[in-house]
Amino acid sequence: MIRRFDVAITRALPEVSRKELYWRTHFLFGAMVHTWVCPADLERISGGLCKVSDSKEVLEQLIAFGVTGLRPGASPDDRR
Repeated sequence: MIRRFDVAITRALPEVSRKELYWRTHFLFGAMVHTWVCPADLERISGGLCKVSDSKEVLEQLIAFGVTGLRPGASPDDRR
């Protein structure tokens, strides 16, 4: 599954280096795992404003975060 994802993301973002894609996907997967493993953290910090039990909103927020982080120009090297 990871190989298929790797091929797809590399094809979708040919202008982003492989090294940079590995960093970005690593952080994206980390955000996903943390969200599902520690849902009480977000709910506590937000004072209940954010509900991880709302799976539709979780998915929408993760997708928005992932798209922003994966898009070209997001690299620290791109801002120098």
